Amino acid sequence: MLPFVKGLMLSAKLIYVLRGELSEMGLEVDWGHLLDDKEESCSPECDIIIHEKGHAGQWNGDEDPVMNFKFIKRSAAVAVISCKSGPTVDKEYATNLRPYVKNVFLFVECCAPDKVASLHKKAKGAGYAGFGYLYGFDSKTGIITTDPKAWLSFLDTVKSKAKRARRQT
Repeated sequence: MLPFVKGLMLSAKLIYVLRGELSEMGLEVDWGHLLDDKEESCSPECDIIIHEKGHAGQWNGDEDPVMNFKFIKRSAAVAVISCKSGPTVDKEYATNLRPYVKNVFLFVECCAPDKVASLHKKAKGAGYAGFGYLYGFDSKTGIITTDPKAWLSFLDTVKSKAKRARRQT
């Protein structure tokens, strides 16, 4: 599978889960760009944007969309999640988005179980509000592991910070 497609699948699955989890808070979850007060793009592409209801525009998403790319006013954004297939921390991504959205998270598909703590530390040092991963993969043994507590901790952190961000707007 092409890495680009794999990345879209990860983001899409996470969007579906987060939509269910955050809908009771009156929040929407989409893929797109943040817009400044002049309604000009002020962000790189955002894999996941958690935002107040509504959007300023959308691309290819009017009816039966294949891709539903939204343009969200930064004032409505409460969090952004960057999704990565591998265990990399883009140090500039969180820094570049922080002027526009308070909470920027990093979610990776897989990482070596013995690298979780160091990735979490690197993400925090780079300005991410939280770090999560889908599964662990030990390349030496080929064993895949999942840690439901890690997933629930990430989800709780996202929900908590989104709730606090809503109160501050």
